[in-house]
Amino acid sequence: CPYCGAAFSLLDPQAVAQALAGYGAKAQRIEEGPRPVDLADALVAIERDRERAKREEQKERWKSDASTTTVDDLWSAGVELVWNVLRR
Repeated sequence: CPYCGAAFSLLDPQAVAQALAGYGAKAQRIEEGPRPVDLADALVAIERDRERAKREEQKERWKSDASTTTVDDLWSAGVELVWNVLRR
């Protein structure tokens, strides 16, 4: 056995056959390359992680920027918007 170093004659013959079949199937999957479903799952996971990181960053930014400057900027933008609408 390449993993444990035991002679194949000492191992359970059914376990050896099962292991060799598993190794063959794994080697075949590697040769075939990634399946489209696997690639799609990986892309979805990457995008999910990216969006989670973006939300956490935004949450931290809002917690740290909850100063009066942010509130004043939002207030002045709102007043300016209302003024522009009324002026027309």
